[in-house]
Amino acid sequence: MLLQGDLYRPMEEAFRSGNLVMSDQAGRAGEALAHAWGSYPLNWILLILSALVLAFNIPNLYRIFPHVAKSFSRWRWNFTIEASLQLARTRDNVAFCCIVPLGLVLSRYRMVGIDRLAWLGEDWRTLVVLGILLAYFLIRTLLYFILETRTTSPANFQVARRSERNFLIILTFVMLGVMGILYAFGAEEATIRRCLYIALAIVYAVFLWIKGEILNSFCNPLTTFLYLCALEILPTGLLIAACLCL
Repeated sequence: MLLQGDLYRPMEEAFRSGNLVMSDQAGRAGEALAHAWGSYPLNWILLILSALVLAFNIPNLYRIFPHVAKSFSRWRWNFTIEASLQLARTRDNVAFCCIVPLGLVLSRYRMVGIDRLAWLGEDWRTLVVLGILLAYFLIRTLLYFILETRTTSPANFQVARRSERNFLIILTFVMLGVMGILYAFGAEEATIRRCLYIALAIVYAVFLWIKGEILNSFCNPLTTFLYLCALEILPTGLLIAACLCL
């Protein structure tokens, strides 16, 4: 007959030690990628130049950012920005300065899949990402120019087109803020990348809503939907398809 002591061992004997058998290869791979990205001269040169350009534009940022923020909560404020030549010029300069920092974030966390171009070398990844961004904005601009001749309100159509510059500024600083906060708290690479994707999706959804409100101010709902498909959804779909194919 078994006694209770034969069935249940003392805790110090039952749980002597433990070993982690799960591989830490994924974590080490993420650290290696982070180290590799920062080790290429092109990346840190662009990083330093971007930081200097943004630092020199702090007065412009201080002047334009409240207006850009309002344009994302009040769609009519986009017309206010365009009505002021000084505000519009300042906004354009800041938006231009945001292209490279945004490209660096996308490159650093490998948010643009270009694995088939790996033969170019990791040091060329940032240039490829920046090239994809510029191609994306160029396609959008060409589509706007093609459709602008068919609109009944060219001035309002211009406001809708230029609202993407407000979106670019907001997106860049949201991405930088999310990345900086998570990095400061020691979040893993995959977690930061996932949060950046979420931030990108949220900002883009708000941007589509704002753009739809601007277009709807001088178009009927059906025309607004068709404009959004042609001017926003189509270029974004081409961008995603290009990233998947590359």
